[in-house]
Amino acid sequence: MSAQPQTKDPLVEVCIGTYCNQVRRAELFVDKPLHLRRGGVLRPVQVAYETWGTLNDEGTNGVLLLHALTGDSHAAATPENPEPGWFQGSIGEGRGLDPSRHFIICANWLGSNYGTSGPTAVNPDTGEPYGERFPQMTIDDISRVQKALLDHLGITRLLALVGASVGGLVALDMAARFPRLAAALIPIATSFRASPWVIAFHGIMRRVLSIGRDSGDPELERRALETARMIGMVTYRSRQEFAERYRRVRAELDWQDQDCSFAVESYLSYQGQKLDQRFNATSYELATRAADGFDLGEVHGSLDQAISRINARVLCVGVDTDHLFPLDDQREIVDVVTAKGRDATLGVIRSDNGHDGFLIEFEQLNRLIGPFLSSVICEEQL
Repeated sequence: MSAQPQTKDPLVEVCIGTYCNQVRRAELFVDKPLHLRRGGVLRPVQVAYETWGTLNDEGTNGVLLLHALTGDSHAAATPENPEPGWFQGSIGEGRGLDPSRHFIICANWLGSNYGTSGPTAVNPDTGEPYGERFPQMTIDDISRVQKALLDHLGITRLLALVGASVGGLVALDMAARFPRLAAALIPIATSFRASPWVIAFHGIMRRVLSIGRDSGDPELERRALETARMIGMVTYRSRQEFAERYRRVRAELDWQDQDCSFAVESYLSYQGQKLDQRFNATSYELATRAADGFDLGEVHGSLDQAISRINARVLCVGVDTDHLFPLDDQREIVDVVTAKGRDATLGVIRSDNGHDGFLIEFEQLNRLIGPFLSSVICEEQL
């Protein structure tokens, strides 16, 4: 292959608060607008993405990696940005996703604020940022934009779709929406639909954000995003981890000045402050609403119809202490897929870190993903 697909798009710098990264940026839906499921229309749509590895001559070794709720395209270090990425432990030679064998693509979601069209992007009709006027998107809107990027890059067949957490919802939808797109599907710490438990916490977060926004006080708006993130962090970790890591240890004096009496409070406050420095509150609301509104069966007519359209081999990975997307959710995926006569396997990560275990227990994840993708490659070559 004389030229790699990503070289057709320019490198741009994306900076928001403490976040700064070099990304490739594609401009899609230029001639034909993107009509969103809930009625919005976007044209054009910019998509920030990064890649690792080389697309083979057959164009069949591509892996699309789909990030979680507040994630970005920077899954691992690149020459343009050597900082470690959110999936660093599973991207590299000998790891689950190996750039010497796989061409890995990770694109920022629609509606986010890391270089893809979202509330912080400029509305071409007004010349001003979209802000709260950015239309509500759905998981299948995100799927269609991801597929449009693959089309733009000339990739018609993937080795695998890999999606974690809310990114797993996108991966499941893409596998059903585009049946011939991928040979393998790896949903991680996710489910067929947002549960009432997930919706409940997202609803609380959005209520907090709306209180901050309606106040008209920039400081209160900032504190609202911090608080929403603190709520989210409780669901991402586990009771076991908090008990072991923090116990009832008192906060240091500087954190006590910030109304944090205990170490666990200061940890949550720190996480909230970090997100406030790099993320947009409207993007947070849009992403949680998209996740809450998703149900694979509802979107595709029925769960039976959706699964009938999935032609990929499935490795579903869960974390044994995940309270947000518990193992029962992943067992359901495996059970339903195998009931349709398809190949599906459950892989379990043992961790005290709860939902975020997939971002921490990389050695376990690599032992699951690596052999699975190798077997899929062998099968595809037969």
